[in-house]
Amino acid sequence: MDYIKSKLKETREAIDKKDYKTALENCNEIVQYDDQNFMIHLFLGVSNFNLNNLAAAEKSYIAALKIQNSPVPLRGLLELYNKTNENDKLSNTLKELIPLTTDKQKKKELVFRLIEISYFLKDYKTTIDLISPILFENEKSSDDGENDSESSKIDRIKLLEKFEDANYQYYLNTLKTKIDEKLREKNIPIVDYSKLHVLGAIQHTPEQKQERDKIEFELNKSLINNFNVFYEELLTKINLNILTNEQMIRIYTHFIQILIGKRRIYSNEENKDEEKQKQLYKEIYENCERMNEMLSTPIYSLENLINLLEEEFNFNDDDDDEDDDQESKNNNELYEKINEISNILTNKYANRGLGWIGLGFYKVFKLKDYSEQSKQLIEKGFSNSGSTESLLGYLALSKWYLKVENHERVRDIVKKSMIVYEQKQRSVGGANYFNNIFIKLQLILVESLSFNCNFELASSLLESLINKFPIHFNYLTFSQSKLNFYSIKDYKKSKELFQLIINNNQNNNQNNNQNKKIIELSKIYLIWIDILLKESKESLIKSKDNLKEIIELNGETANNYLNYYVYGLVLMELNKIENNNNNDNNNDNCSFIIQQFLKSAKLNSNHSDTFAKLGTLYKMIGQKERSKKCYQKSLQLDILNGEAGFELGEIYAESGQTSLVMSLYKEITDFCLSAKQIKRFPINVIKCSWAFYRLAIYQMDNKDIHNSVVSLLNAIKGEPLNESYWRTLAEAYRRQFKYVAALKSLKKAEEILDNENRIATDINFQIATLSKTLGLYDDAINEYDRVLKQLENNVPSLKGKAECLLQLSIEQYKFRNFRQSLIHLELAESSIKIALEKENNFHSLWRLYADISSYFLNLPNNNNNNSNSNNNNNYDYLIEKSKQSSNAYFNCVRIHSNSHSLQDLSIGYYNQYIIFKNYLKQQGKQQQEKNLKVTKEETENLLKSSIKCVVEA
Repeated sequence: MDYIKSKLKETREAIDKKDYKTALENCNEIVQYDDQNFMIHLFLGVSNFNLNNLAAAEKSYIAALKIQNSPVPLRGLLELYNKTNENDKLSNTLKELIPLTTDKQKKKELVFRLIEISYFLKDYKTTIDLISPILFENEKSSDDGENDSESSKIDRIKLLEKFEDANYQYYLNTLKTKIDEKLREKNIPIVDYSKLHVLGAIQHTPEQKQERDKIEFELNKSLINNFNVFYEELLTKINLNILTNEQMIRIYTHFIQILIGKRRIYSNEENKDEEKQKQLYKEIYENCERMNEMLSTPIYSLENLINLLEEEFNFNDDDDDEDDDQESKNNNELYEKINEISNILTNKYANRGLGWIGLGFYKVFKLKDYSEQSKQLIEKGFSNSGSTESLLGYLALSKWYLKVENHERVRDIVKKSMIVYEQKQRSVGGANYFNNIFIKLQLILVESLSFNCNFELASSLLESLINKFPIHFNYLTFSQSKLNFYSIKDYKKSKELFQLIINNNQNNNQNNNQNKKIIELSKIYLIWIDILLKESKESLIKSKDNLKEIIELNGETANNYLNYYVYGLVLMELNKIENNNNNDNNNDNCSFIIQQFLKSAKLNSNHSDTFAKLGTLYKMIGQKERSKKCYQKSLQLDILNGEAGFELGEIYAESGQTSLVMSLYKEITDFCLSAKQIKRFPINVIKCSWAFYRLAIYQMDNKDIHNSVVSLLNAIKGEPLNESYWRTLAEAYRRQFKYVAALKSLKKAEEILDNENRIATDINFQIATLSKTLGLYDDAINEYDRVLKQLENNVPSLKGKAECLLQLSIEQYKFRNFRQSLIHLELAESSIKIALEKENNFHSLWRLYADISSYFLNLPNNNNNNSNSNNNNNYDYLIEKSKQSSNAYFNCVRIHSNSHSLQDLSIGYYNQYIIFKNYLKQQGKQQQEKNLKVTKEETENLLKSSIKCVVEA
């Protein structure tokens, strides 16, 4: 025992002399005799540490601690772990050492050291537990007047900074841990949202997302309401010289995030409190602005301000530059704020995208700049960081593509924006902060669908918006009414919707500026629709009085242009009714009506219809030059204005300017067929079908039949129930010798007329003629009968019918259906006889009568009895028909003698000669020379006459 004590004394002296090698040898020697000696293990630890045998030193210190719980080996371990940077072990050692330290100053130093280590290791719970009592003690000391020194205040602020961050991070970790636990309980997979872009990454179903959001909301509600970490003291009493900019930015960022979280709680349906929402919005906005002032406009506050301003967007009609209502003023202020913040962002943080998006948004919505540069600003923003969730960016980009008529891109962008909208909705607890932007995006899509004539989908989309957002019923129903009025042209449906808006206003009594404007416009449109639907004179007079009051009330404001325009329409219609009643064209009122349209044009010089009406009025009072200029101006604004185009074409035609007429129609139709307008062709062709029709007529006159057919087919696409278009198309096909196509076109025209209970015998006659040409004799006969029903004994129809019956008889004869052949032939003979009774000086009628009579001679004797009496009767019939045929051919020669008629007569005489000859021969066999119907001399004379006609021919 004395030996061990002696050796320990030598070891202490060696350590004091820093002879750690000797000390280590001594300790290694005596430890064999007493391995439970605290001092031996302590000296081993010190020696090994100083000889850089760190693992052995750690082992010795731990062995010493096991023998005696003393602060000395813990200090050794503290020094060792500090050297090896083993922060976890350092933290544990500090936790053991602090309770064993009695010196207050040293204990305080150790506590601060543990705070630093725990904070570094993200052991936020330990950090919070260590700082809390210090802060409480400091606060108590301050109240008692102690520790008021500057250094104490600085230490407190630094502790508060760490305390705030530790609390915030602990709050986030706790929230995530609890969410994961709940998800496991419900068998919902845990998804790492930072890795969703990875191919094959696990994703939540929509139902699982909804459930996760619900869990997060419930857990966050309890956590965030208890979150209080001296923010007031941190943000109001700190000196910027104490904390760095980065630390201050972090504190402000966390504080704003906590406010956003609290606001989300009050946005949820269960805890909805609009006053609290507004209060927190104001607090968030003010802190972002304060952050800008104090910390030289950091990224977070600038971008957060733009995101907050998204919520203030109002979806009023941004194309109306002259709007002076409160909503427009608010939007203008919003645009200026976004522009100001975006300029700072792009100047200081060019790599961030939100600033570029803000500049592009300002150009599109405020400046109405739809140049390539505006689009490039927005796209640059989306390609940079921090902007993928910008609804303002999607809104501006969709508006830009709408204006340049790239409608496929509009649909793509709106589709992407809906994903972002849903994400942002979830992030704010389903609050309606972004509903205005959502509605505006949907209205842009409606406009795009309407442009491409997808009216059914556009109308369906508007109906869904009305159901989803009943608070905006008037505005959305007004949009649907205008869709029915301008695009679908369903005036009755449009009238119902406009009336519904007015009725809804009476029930709800909404008095904001936008709603008042919608109500007033609805009343104007109702009057306009009454004009289009040809309402009674009394109704128009009442409308005139109402309009007069509205105009006087609004004065010379820009929105009053429509009032003046509709007022002019009402006056025109009343003037027209008065002129019709008086059977004259009294145009004394035209000057006053012109004044109304001129006032409308002054307030809005871009309304094409106003100038078209002015042109019509000037034409009525004989001022053709003014009329022409007005029509030209109207077409300059809208090349598809039907009234202006038609009337201007008439003016050119009356002046004999055929080339200008052709040029005008060509310009209108070329625009309609242009590649840029191809998706609007179904609606554009309705407006300019008349131009295609007029152009087709000119092309037909110029022998350009092919292009005439093309133009007519386009005209029919615009107005498929216009029988004139089908008739003209039939004529064009006929000139191309496309008789089948011509016949189909005529039948379509006939079908249209039949559906309208209208009669056009000329179409029936043309169908009959074409059917006859194509060998459709039954159809032709039916059509001829329709003509004869309206025009009794119409000679051309009787002749045509007889020709068809003759051809049917010939066909039946070929199939040896002699009985049916005879019936058709007798009907043909009856028809041509009626024609001859009315007109007996037509060469063609006599010739057809002769051909029919001749064909009787081809038919066999239908008598089955071969008696002599029957033979005589049969010859009587043949003699009669042959004489009838010869006489008819003779009348042909009498009316118009030529080689063909002489040849026909020659054949007729010859056929008659053969029949007479056979008859005489038959009678000779029977030795009946008395009571003969013909003589031998007559028979010989027929042969001579036949030869004479041939020679003459």
